[in-house]
Amino acid sequence: MADQAVATTPTPGAPAPPTSTSWFSPERPSYKWWVTLALMLGILTQGLNFGTVNVALPSMMTSMQAEVDTIQWVITSFMITRTVVMPMVG
Repeated sequence: MADQAVATTPTPGAPAPPTSTSWFSPERPSYKWWVTLALMLGILTQGLNFGTVNVALPSMMTSMQAEVDTIQWVITSFMITRTVVMPMVG
């Protein structure tokens, strides 16, 4: 009688045991580091994009024969566009 296996049923409302073994699973302790890495790469990409536009401004001023106050609208519109589009595309 002691050798019989006792079947246990899960308690209602109890959390299910983790079944995912994915690297990106929220149950893994390293999950927060993956999120941090993704955020850092996104911020780096934004910095590179804005840096590229800022470097190109003098060349754009020369080719379009524009003044500084006119060409500043290029960087302003670029920043506004990136800010609006970023949440939509992730």
